[in-house]
Amino acid sequence: MRFILRGEELEVAPRDVETAARVCSPEAVRKHYVEVQGKRVPAKQLLECLLKAKGYKNNQFNRLDFTTIDARSILRRLGFKCKIV
Repeated sequence: MRFILRGEELEVAPRDVETAARVCSPEAVRKHYVEVQGKRVPAKQLLECLLKAKGYKNNQFNRLDFTTIDARSILRRLGFKCKIV
């Protein structure tokens, strides 16, 4: 799926999210999370891990560069259910 985040065109696939969730050490869920393969990961953290895994490093994107709404929207369009505690 292609999308634009803060003016940059990016491309990711659902399998990229699954890979990112596997290698990501989830922080404590405060409110918004995505459950991937039985693992609860905060939505913004998962998007950040996904962008890093795809080669978009911290100097290009970190959690301060996008909102929870951005993360939830992108992850939902990739077919993942975003939930609230």
